[in-house]
Amino acid sequence: MPAQLALGLLTFALGGTFAPALLPFDEPRALNYMLILLAAALLAIARLLRRPRARAARCGGAGWLLLSFHLYVLLITIKQAGEEGIIIKAVVFCCVCGCAWQVARLLEPDELLATLFWSLCLVVGASTALAIARPDIAVMPFVRGDAWTGLYGQKNAFGRQAALLGLVSLFMLLRHGGGRLLPHLALIVAVVGLLASLSRTSQVLFLAGGCAVLILNVLRRQAWGVLLVGLLGGLALLEARLIWAPAVFGISPEGMVVADYLVDLTGRLPIWQFGWWLFMQQPVWGAGFDAIWNYGGGSAIYHALGWRVTDSHNGYLDVLVQSGLVGAALYGGALVLASARALRITLSGQPKTVEQALIAVFLPLHWLINITSSQVMEILSLWNFLCLVLCFASDWHRHAHRQESHAHATVQHRDPLPQPARPVVARHSVGRVPELSRS
Repeated sequence: MPAQLALGLLTFALGGTFAPALLPFDEPRALNYMLILLAAALLAIARLLRRPRARAARCGGAGWLLLSFHLYVLLITIKQAGEEGIIIKAVVFCCVCGCAWQVARLLEPDELLATLFWSLCLVVGASTALAIARPDIAVMPFVRGDAWTGLYGQKNAFGRQAALLGLVSLFMLLRHGGGRLLPHLALIVAVVGLLASLSRTSQVLFLAGGCAVLILNVLRRQAWGVLLVGLLGGLALLEARLIWAPAVFGISPEGMVVADYLVDLTGRLPIWQFGWWLFMQQPVWGAGFDAIWNYGGGSAIYHALGWRVTDSHNGYLDVLVQSGLVGAALYGGALVLASARALRITLSGQPKTVEQALIAVFLPLHWLINITSSQVMEILSLWNFLCLVLCFASDWHRHAHRQESHAHATVQHRDPLPQPARPVVARHSVGRVPELSRS
């Protein structure tokens, strides 16, 4: 029970910065950090009361790389920044990784899915009710209209929570059948929240993830796995093309024109250019955690953009800026290992377990969303937390698969053909049989 309660607190705390009207503190993220530390304490208690899963006793390659990456970010932040507030943020950042490791060790896949579902139902339901009852707190003006923010102060934060609830609801419906009412209601609430948030990134995320869930759980054929890989890969290449070859699509800093329709990028192009310039200042070791937000010489850039830049709006560029090539090598190694395992699961023609389906769906979606949104180096990111949990789980899935393959190969080597049944009665217990005369 403490492990499930800790995951519920993390679902609530990692959604984003809470709306200012709901905070009892002047520091906007103080309540989030307190809830994260409380969840870490609950997980420590749960570890004392409950043994880890049988195959989760060891940490694999991706897990060690992720733990090393977070430790390196903390060390380089202490060296580069030296400010107490930034170091505290880096400690909480590492604490989230530790929580993900414990959740992956303590909770079975069914428990993880059920706890996420109930927690997201409460959070998204409360945000929807608050947006309807108190629009002065939970609704923000936007270029395309009023956007719901719910409990959080940003529309994309609420949109990502709603997208995750929609995908988890699809998992619940496909796993337990369509006869249950609550997953249907949760899916409706998630879609309403997605539309009202006006978050295009979250809407694309839900559509791509919904296709992936249906392909993996309903069709279950290897050809459809290839189709899923092509779908996610095509979206990733399209977003990468927008970044590295904007002239092809007629992109300006204000947005992209497609068929005389402006698709705004909300100033991402100059932010990406600024982030790349900041990376080149310290390319090897990195500038430390939260470097873009705390960059002291960016007042002219902030004034030109019209707001203070919090991150680069690209997770991989954030890794380069904050941890340099050393951190990028650590994180990139974990990314390659986990992605290869997700790809192997996706292309397999076998029916998927809950853990396999979660790995195959959410890991590629996380890599995809980080092209235009910064989640990797964000403390308050439920998507990044879930990605860390599944990366640790992918290590143990690979280890279990190796054990099964080794055991199967051993049996085939020892008994290549069916063997005759052996006598049940020992030879010495049977007396001498008398010879019969033919006469």
